[in-house]
Amino acid sequence: MSSPNNGVFLFVFFVFLSFRKVPESSPQSREPWKRLVSVVTTIPFFSSQALLEFEERQGAVVSKKMSRREIQRFPTKNFCSATNSGNTQCQICFCEYADKDKLRMLPCFHDYHVQCIDRWLKDNSTCPICRANLADGDSLAPPTL
Repeated sequence: MSSPNNGVFLFVFFVFLSFRKVPESSPQSREPWKRLVSVVTTIPFFSSQALLEFEERQGAVVSKKMSRREIQRFPTKNFCSATNSGNTQCQICFCEYADKDKLRMLPCFHDYHVQCIDRWLKDNSTCPICRANLADGDSLAPPTL
């Protein structure tokens, strides 16, 4: 016995599969939505036209890595508990900052241990908290008044 919820579950499952990481050299990494469309269109109540329109609205999902040079353009500071009233914990490793820990400051004003955020940015180009696109420096510039 099949219910409409089974189709929704399958759709969500295939969307999840389409976002898994694949090697950049793989042809699959360039066209994740086409893989999804080819699988999901076998489900009778999804039209391929509707899925292609969805892809156009959403855009392709591509994870851009950042180079060492791009990462190092973000400033660093040493943590000082006496003068810091903000965040006292790295949101990547969840360890409390200790005095003199070296933190990297992102343009979105989030800070992390240098080792933690550098490792993150080697595979991602967004802030782990707010998902600001760090690869596009212009989008993070403060607004002009």
